[in-house]
This record gives sequence, C-alpha cells and structure tokens, in this order.
Amino acid sequence: MSFWLHLARCTSGTYWKLPRGVMVDTGIDGAAYNQVHCRADDEESIAEAAGYFGKRGLPWRVVSSGPASVTTVRGVEREPLYPIMSRDAVASEDAAVRADGLVVEVARTVDDVQEFVDCAADSFGYEPKLLEAICGPETVADERFQLYLGRSEGRVVAVAAGVSVPKDRTIGVYFVGVRPESRNRGFGRSVTARVIGDGAAGGAVTAVLQATPAGVPVYTGMGFAPVGDYLLWDFPHADPSHA
Repeated sequence: MSFWLHLARCTSGTYWKLPRGVMVDTGIDGAAYNQVHCRADDEESIAEAAGYFGKRGLPWRVVSSGPASVTTVRGVEREPLYPIMSRDAVASEDAAVRADGLVVEVARTVDDVQEFVDCAADSFGYEPKLLEAICGPETVADERFQLYLGRSEGRVVAVAAGVSVPKDRTIGVYFVGVRPESRNRGFGRSVTARVIGDGAAGGAVTAVLQATPAGVPVYTGMGFAPVGDYLLWDFPHADPSHA
C-alpha cells in the first residue's frame, strides 16, 4: 500500500480513505495504477471506485486480501494469484549477489528517472508514455521512494523501486524489471538485493514484495517465502455504467 501512496504523491495524484478501504488515483492510464483496496465483497467501496474512475475515464483495479472465495467482481474474473513474499532484510547482502558488470545506483535526477521509465517500459512491455507521469522532481525528492538503475556498459538494463515504511521497519521491493536481451544474467536479483540492502541499512528488518509467477523461483532462491496472496480484479476500460 505504501508504494501506491508514494506513487500517487509523485504523480500529483490523490488518495483517500473510504469507510472500509483506500482509493488511489495516480492518473496513469493503466489498471494497475488506479486502485481501490478493500474486501472483495465490499460492494459499497467497489461501487464508489467504479463511479469515480468511470468519470475520470481511467482503468482501475480492485486489490483485496480476501475473502478468497470471491472469484468474480462486477462481472470481471479474478486475475491469477500473485503471491506476497517476505524475508529478513540484510544490509550486507548486496555485495555478495552483485551481477558481473552491473553497477547499481539510485536515481538522483529527473534524467535518471527518465532512464528508469525507459527501461521499465521495455522490461514490462509498456509504452514509455504510460509511466512518464513519474518523471518529475517530486519523485527525486521523496526520500522514502527510491528508484534504482542497474547499468551494464553504461546502459540501464535493470530497474527496481524501494519504499521504506519506518513504522513497520519494512522495505518494499517493487518494479523489478530487466530488458529482454539482458535477462538470465542475475541482474534482477542484483537490483533486488540492492533495494533490500539499502532498506536494512536504513533500519528495515523485513523485506516484502509481490511476485509474478515467473519471478517466484528467483525470489525463492533469494530466501523469500510466500506469506499470502493479493486478489486482483482489473477493469481496463472504465465504464460509468458500472457505477
């Protein structure tokens, strides 16, 4: 949740609490970036999200931790399960897993953030313009929201994002991506380890992430273990009639 709140701030978006949930509007034209966090059977919160995002013309997502028995929301089938995984945060691990030829650094300028966006778009198969809303000074200025660049021969080939949650002593790992031609070289593991290491150095004792099915073996090999599942429903074409 902290990641999405930070992303909303960085994109000049908004978020607010509902009676039984939270809504996040980043303004990015992708279902994953505009969300309502609530129980899957909370019809009131979901209806409010449908009406709001319908009026905004934005695709959106329901994010729920339960009940798992709900498979369909407003006629949309649940997305495949993406497990939540956790492990201890260790400050010294980065040096042990650094991939050969990869230099991992933190984005410090708007130009750095643009490089992050270009690599992330290539890694995830997005159009770069989808993520360009994060290319502003707010992203660079937010100390708890760090973007990482993995360079090989001067080119950014891997990225990751870290969000620290001091009150929970947790570092969240997000946006791990590697360009297709640079995969299977340990780069994703390396940028992930850098996020964990920096988080631990800042006081985090736990690292958490949400894994894609393809990423599960990588993270399991890094000591992550499943601790639960988010249940997701995507509404790619906002429709005011759903309100």
